[in-house]
Amino acid sequence: MFALVGRLPVKLRSAIAILLLVGGFIGFGLYARSVAHSIAAALPAGSAARAELDLLAALALWVPIVLVPVGLFMQASTWVSVIGALKHAARVIAIAATGDLSPRMTIAGKDELHQMGVAFNTMITQFETTVRGMRQAIDELDRSSVDLEAVSATMASAAEATAVELGTATESARRANHEVESIATGTEQLRQAIGEVSANTTAVSRSTDDAVANVEEATANVARLRESSLAIGEVVRSINAIAAQTNLLALNATIEAARAGEAGRGFAIVAGEVKELAQMTADATEEISRRVDAIQHDTDEAVAAVTGFADVIRLIGEHQVSIAGAIEEQTAAIGAMAQGAGTVSDTSARIGDAIGGAGRAAEEVRGVSAETLRTVTDLTSTAGRLRDLAARFS
Repeated sequence: MFALVGRLPVKLRSAIAILLLVGGFIGFGLYARSVAHSIAAALPAGSAARAELDLLAALALWVPIVLVPVGLFMQASTWVSVIGALKHAARVIAIAATGDLSPRMTIAGKDELHQMGVAFNTMITQFETTVRGMRQAIDELDRSSVDLEAVSATMASAAEATAVELGTATESARRANHEVESIATGTEQLRQAIGEVSANTTAVSRSTDDAVANVEEATANVARLRESSLAIGEVVRSINAIAAQTNLLALNATIEAARAGEAGRGFAIVAGEVKELAQMTADATEEISRRVDAIQHDTDEAVAAVTGFADVIRLIGEHQVSIAGAIEEQTAAIGAMAQGAGTVSDTSARIGDAIGGAGRAAEEVRGVSAETLRTVTDLTSTAGRLRDLAARFS
């Protein structure tokens, strides 16, 4: 029943309500008048009670007749004002539904309809302000999205280029580290080789010192040999002088034996033998003298050669000391170079690790940039949809 009544137009429902109200008032008046007449007929004529009942019956008839038009007028005026306000509100709402938020409700009075119009106008104003702010926010979002998209694209491109460059740098660092390790290995091998050379040089230096000592000893021995040969020469000269004196004595003895005749014959034989021995001694001493002279000559040459050899050995020793000092300096320098190469190798390895970490970070930045670009694309699409929604309102 209520659902059926709710489907009826407002005007029809108001008319039905008015008819029911008028019918009720008139029916109640007629019923009251009929009851009053029935009661009055039972009372004696001219009594005060009957007069009051007649007055009541007249009032029951005329009061509805008077009040119903007044009520109808008031209901009609109320109905006209309500219907007019509702029509005006319906027109404003219909215009607002099309997206035009400029119209406002203008309902006179201070009743609920006026309050509804004020509330509706306030709501539309706030909604218009919200739409205007939303448009500004959408415009800012659009500009920010464009800027962010450009920045994200630039960042992604830069991250990709950085990743490529870091990949190249990583490979270069790896090769450099390999080369540095090779240099460090070669330097260590060179240091070991120079260490061996230094050890050999030290051994040669000791051998040179021994050779110098031996040469000095040989020089001393040759000098002693020369002195001995000189002494032998003196002895040979003494023997030669003695042999000459003996030969002279043998000659004198031979002469004296010849004077003695047969008695001195044996002595002459002995003197002849002594003379021969003296001659042999003279010949031997002469040969010894020649040999001693040769020995002295050879000794002098040996002394000169040994002295020259000693000078050469000393010079070699001096050069050997210089070489040992240079090798020691080279050993220290190569040791420092090896240490530096090791440090460079460690640093190169750390640089390679750092470049690898930077490469991974660049890859992450590139991924984040791509994700940001996708997010910006989504934001741009969302801003477009919001702009389309906001464009429906003006």
